[in-house]
Amino acid sequence: MEPSFSLRRLWFLLRADFLAERRAQLWFLGLTAASLFLNSLVQMLYGYVDLSLNQELFGYALFIWGILATSLAFRQLDDRASREAYLLLPASALEKLLARLLPVTLGFAIALPIYILVLSFLMESFNQVVFGTSRPLFDPFDPGIWKLFGYYLILQSPFFLGAVWFGRFSFILTALALFGFHIVLALLVLATAWLAVGTPGWQFGEAPAIHPGLHLENFDVLDFLFYGIADNIFVNLLNPDWDTQATILRVVLVLLPPVLWWIAWLRLRELQADGI
Repeated sequence: MEPSFSLRRLWFLLRADFLAERRAQLWFLGLTAASLFLNSLVQMLYGYVDLSLNQELFGYALFIWGILATSLAFRQLDDRASREAYLLLPASALEKLLARLLPVTLGFAIALPIYILVLSFLMESFNQVVFGTSRPLFDPFDPGIWKLFGYYLILQSPFFLGAVWFGRFSFILTALALFGFHIVLALLVLATAWLAVGTPGWQFGEAPAIHPGLHLENFDVLDFLFYGIADNIFVNLLNPDWDTQATILRVVLVLLPPVLWWIAWLRLRELQADGI
């Protein structure tokens, strides 16, 4: 029988993971600081000041480190000995899941903006003293920052599920699975469009990339397969009521992370019950 949920056990799991990963965390913090310093110094020396440098650094740190950390969250499942030791820890599957999920979600939401704010304060103080000019400080309350974090959660959730499901090489396998899903979804949209409006004017690799608002005469099927879903080109195909489609899409995207996290919990619970 799986033990009941305990905040105390969850805290011990979080503490143990933090201590085990402190060297990797220090490397990341150092690389982030060095990246900001070097980029800022080069810009100041060449007389080019990018006012959005701090925001861009936050985005790169969030997506690069966040996705990599997520993909490695359950690397103990790669090796049989470490997997058995991890699964036999006296903690529930939910506690183990939250111990890995909270740092790459809530942890990034709190710690990363504060860290970038401190870095930007130190860097811009240095710029003001040495070069006589500075950028605006990083604003952790900027709505654009939290919108970016929302996109991160949407992308992070399948990689978190992949970390539990695939174990070894989870980043590569999850990326391939996402690409395959994109192609299948694009083919389904093309099939629906073919049934709804036919194929007049469709081309294969000859027309330039189209963007929302253009007509089907310029539609390039191959271009759509590789870029269509990401660019919302399917609006030109199915058209009838984009407001309704956009609402449905937003609902799906909001529900996607918790649903994938829930599936990851089911998978981890299954592994723990099997003891393998």
